[in-house]
Amino acid sequence: MDYFYKVPIDLTDYFENDYKRIMVRLCLERYSNIEGVCFTSISLICEKCGYSVDRHNKSFSTYVRKVLISLIENNEITQVYGKSISSVSVTGQVGLCLENKFYNLPTKMFAKLSYDVFDTIIAIDYPLSKPTLLKVYTYIRGRIIENEQQAYGFYGSIERAVKDLDLNRKTVDTCLELFVDHNLFIKYTTGSCYIDGEPRNVPNIYVLPDDQTENNIKALLEELKQRYGVEEFASVIAPAKQ
Repeated sequence: MDYFYKVPIDLTDYFENDYKRIMVRLCLERYSNIEGVCFTSISLICEKCGYSVDRHNKSFSTYVRKVLISLIENNEITQVYGKSISSVSVTGQVGLCLENKFYNLPTKMFAKLSYDVFDTIIAIDYPLSKPTLLKVYTYIRGRIIENEQQAYGFYGSIERAVKDLDLNRKTVDTCLELFVDHNLFIKYTTGSCYIDGEPRNVPNIYVLPDDQTENNIKALLEELKQRYGVEEFASVIAPAKQ
């Protein structure tokens, strides 16, 4: 079974702290037992999120502590074991009961972030922050709605994604390359055609690596052909990435 965390996708902003918070919440939900209690420590949460807790890198452990305190104050979790979050050591075990409010989403729309995908992203060895990688992944994934009746994938404008995410183009392109390299998405290079009398590249297609990959690519390619009014796309005309 593919277990996943529901990431709201209509957030009004995409600042890194939002995604750091999502990382902490995912860990609590993922490692909670059948009774909804998560026995963990600040250091363990840091480790699962890809951050060390040595004396030279205390910023994330401090952030985790603040998030846990805010979740308690907001009645989303209740501490049932261990010293108070404000005083417990980073390695001290605590028990946190996830209340019903914890699972409430601010929107009905969400992106599926599977635990396997989360682990893959955390393990990516590249000088980009984990929240940035998650931000780009969930943006793309949230626009891929699996449906047995129609093809699913992403062939949206990367320029629009850059604007929505408030990131530069190079960062978004790099994230997409990393996701393809780590088999989180399958990429199909669409090509180019004439748009308003000028030759331009059209958006590439990104689909999930599942048993519908080939069918989705073929169906989405036909949709793009209809959109741009062509029978076939020409080769990519420039090294610019889409």
